[in-house]
Amino acid sequence: MIASKMDSDPADTCSNSSTYTAELTDTHRRVAYATIAISCLCLAAMATVLPVIHLRLDSAQSDIQRRMDVFSSSSRGLWQDLVAEKRVRRQGGYGSGPAADEQQCHSCVQLNVGGWRGG
Repeated sequence: MIASKMDSDPADTCSNSSTYTAELTDTHRRVAYATIAISCLCLAAMATVLPVIHLRLDSAQSDIQRRMDVFSSSSRGLWQDLVAEKRVRRQGGYGSGPAADEQQCHSCVQLNVGGWRGG
């Protein structure tokens, strides 16, 4: 084996290395093209997915804002009702004196919030 390498022609060695270099260059070129193709596919996917995500988030934000507006208006109405009720009680609409207020306060409303009853 060693003797055959020494006996070989130096021109063959150069041609083998140039063939190896050409194969290596061809392999690198294929890898580069594959990498470029994968990168282009990723960019195309991102160009289609990002607008869809943006639209969904915008829709969710609009829905949340709508729900908050409904909640705000209903809570404003509840506060107005509570203030009106308090004014009626202070003016003696349900009775007179603190005893009537206590009786009305304990018997008027019983909340049922998630299974918990308050009074």
